[in-house]
Amino acid sequence: MAVNAIAQLVALLVPSRISELAKPVGLNLVGGLPLSKGLTILAIERIFDAVVLALLAFSALTVLGGAFRTSIQSTGYVLFGIASVGLASIAVAVIWPTFVKNLAGRLPGQWLRNQAENVVDTVSRLRNRRTGLLAIALTFLSWLAAYLIFLLFFRVLGAVDLTFGQILVVFVASTLGLIVSVAPGGMGTFEGAVAVSLVAFDVPLGMAITLALLLRLCLVIPVVAAASWFLVSGDLNLGIMLDRLRHWRITNEQRD
Repeated sequence: MAVNAIAQLVALLVPSRISELAKPVGLNLVGGLPLSKGLTILAIERIFDAVVLALLAFSALTVLGGAFRTSIQSTGYVLFGIASVGLASIAVAVIWPTFVKNLAGRLPGQWLRNQAENVVDTVSRLRNRRTGLLAIALTFLSWLAAYLIFLLFFRVLGAVDLTFGQILVVFVASTLGLIVSVAPGGMGTFEGAVAVSLVAFDVPLGMAITLALLLRLCLVIPVVAAASWFLVSGDLNLGIMLDRLRHWRITNEQRD
């Protein structure tokens, strides 16, 4: 939880693609998990995310029409393609781990072979039915929780009267705004996606922009609060993290 909270804080401060490294690095510093395994976990997480987001995008089409519908539909197909390739890769490693390990063993350099074995070992853990089902269940629960935050925001605020399906469209659009952005925390594209989707449901532009900014604020405050608490207390306070980073750098230099 601490690593995830701090990783989300990092995502608000640095470009979104670079910030993805925060979680694997955090897991390495806290639990000693090899970076190759942490990156593999992140890749599996993103593949499962693509599956769920593709399903949500296609579900949103039931309440959409016009050009906005076409955009969401095209994005859904792209996500479906990414998810299919990712799931196929996972399936190969899960069904034929020995074959994949043999291929990894032919890579040049012992270091590269070790990293490839870490990747195969991590993916092959999904062969365990309990592990696989738990990973899938947690993925769906996390997305459900994220959607419920949007639902609660618009229901409690009561500024606009949106149906469950329309709120789903806003949620999907905002998520796509985060994905395509290179700015920290999806700055600009997130708010723009929320505002555009609200305008599509006849919400005045001024109110749509205000709601988008307020929604951003409501999402940022808990992240900053949680990450700040972990950074000033417990085993992940800032001083300990800096010491571990220095030790990690020195260790890697000695290996080199």
